[in-house]
Amino acid sequence: MQSKAVRIILALVIAVAVFLVVNASITVFTAYSPKGSEQLSLVGEKQSKKLSPEKIKILSFNTGHGALGEESDNKNEGGEGKRQSADVILKNTRGISEIVNLSSADAVLLQDVDVDSYRSRYVDQFSYYLGNGSYIGAFARDYSTRSTSLLPPFKKVESGLLMMSRKSVLSAERVALPAGYSGLAAALNQKSAMLVTRFDIEGSDKKLVLINFELDAYTSDQNREKQINAVIEYAEKAAENGDYVVAGGSFYSALDDTDDRYPLNDRNRWEPDEFDSSTLKSGWMLYYDASVPTARILDKPYDSSQTYEERQVYVGDGFIVSPNVEVEMVVTVDQQFRYSYHNPVLLEISLK
Repeated sequence: MQSKAVRIILALVIAVAVFLVVNASITVFTAYSPKGSEQLSLVGEKQSKKLSPEKIKILSFNTGHGALGEESDNKNEGGEGKRQSADVILKNTRGISEIVNLSSADAVLLQDVDVDSYRSRYVDQFSYYLGNGSYIGAFARDYSTRSTSLLPPFKKVESGLLMMSRKSVLSAERVALPAGYSGLAAALNQKSAMLVTRFDIEGSDKKLVLINFELDAYTSDQNREKQINAVIEYAEKAAENGDYVVAGGSFYSALDDTDDRYPLNDRNRWEPDEFDSSTLKSGWMLYYDASVPTARILDKPYDSSQTYEERQVYVGDGFIVSPNVEVEMVVTVDQQFRYSYHNPVLLEISLK
């Protein structure tokens, strides 16, 4: 009798082990493996009007996949990481869409946009943002994992970068960034990339090249440095023939000396490194608005009644522009992190 019970227990253990190995193997071998670069389709409402060289508005906004608004935290940064309800996801998604539309931006660069993800209750944010504003756009996937029932880390994620515009878009391309992870982690984590779009300009044979990017938040400082260097190198090469270049997105670094204005304590489980714009080539400039923080540490839900030091915020979103781009204005839109753990940043430029 005892021998039979032992055999049953052993069989169950073997079955569970086989299931775990099979699921892990499927997850690894079916992991998203994008090419170094690939052309992307333009979807949505076709636009015919070219960009004017005067007063072009560009909005960059990390949407936190609609699940990291004021009520949220994240385990990677010291929080509980509770999954938000569908009502919260929809509230955030609608609020983000309203901010985008009210900005009247000629081009919108969104990061952390989910299309079919467990964490955001499978809300198709890409289609919602695009259709709610009658835009044409391109989507560059940077995160894709399948769902497995007994392996919680492998919950389904389909996410990426989105560019939207009400102007004519010439082309869109996904360009891979250096891997933020190695080994098994590389197969299961984000595949960071740039979403590069090109626009025709009225009265000019030059193009405006927009680079939408999001660096890896939880990789090493060295890997993140490789990624931003890749963005800069691509931007410099794109400008060699005289085209205008603007790169905007999430650095996950405190820009220049802004950490003096928004001090971060050493008790945080995670904190951004620093990006020094003095490393840029002559004429290239980093633009941001330090009067309002652009991102917050996700150690707890957001409390606007606390001081900035208590809230642990920083300036980590901005734009790098080529020497032939004249910046008229850059402003962080203070949304008190209601819908995302980032605030949107609006840039207004003219082309020389």
